[in-house]
Amino acid sequence: MTEPTELQPTAAPEHDPVDLVEETSVANETSLDDVDVADDCDQAPADASAFRELGLAAPLVRAVEDSGYLTPTPIQAQTIPLLLAGRDVLGQAQTGTGKSGAFALPLLQRIDRGSRQTQVLVLAPTRELAIQVAEAFERYGSHLHGMRVAAIYGGQNYDTQFRQLSRGAHVVVGTPGRVMDHLRRGSLKLDELQCLVLDEADE
Repeated sequence: MTEPTELQPTAAPEHDPVDLVEETSVANETSLDDVDVADDCDQAPADASAFRELGLAAPLVRAVEDSGYLTPTPIQAQTIPLLLAGRDVLGQAQTGTGKSGAFALPLLQRIDRGSRQTQVLVLAPTRELAIQVAEAFERYGSHLHGMRVAAIYGGQNYDTQFRQLSRGAHVVVGTPGRVMDHLRRGSLKLDELQCLVLDEADE
């Protein structure tokens, strides 16, 4: 079984999370302390093969190209290989540097679409962020046949959320209160959960 992101729901992880701010990358032993996000983002893009070289499958690379992105940002370049390998990651980057893509792309690749069960759960502190992250998963998973994403949050009709969950959602993005509510009602089941993401965990 692949090891989930951030937290292990059934057992303690075999190793500590990789801190992308203070520690050294295990993959290439390059310190991230000196990464200048602004300078890197100002560089002229090369081609989308850079995403392919990170280990992403062709459908995901095509979705990235459709979105107009050609070069991974520093947080994406460091995070994607680690999450593809099933590592726990603690990442921090400035707003607008592609954090959603940094975890959405590799987690989409790890999903078993042969199962209808929820395998990725993303907790977001606000309704607006939950919607934004769910849209990112849908956009990046647009070429993955059968991929289903559900956003659950307060202020939305319960019937809509019940229908999304009952038909099967590989990825669920929601606010903590509404997620807990669905867990109590039994409409959200996490028996096959593989990855948990705490987005904006400092909020």
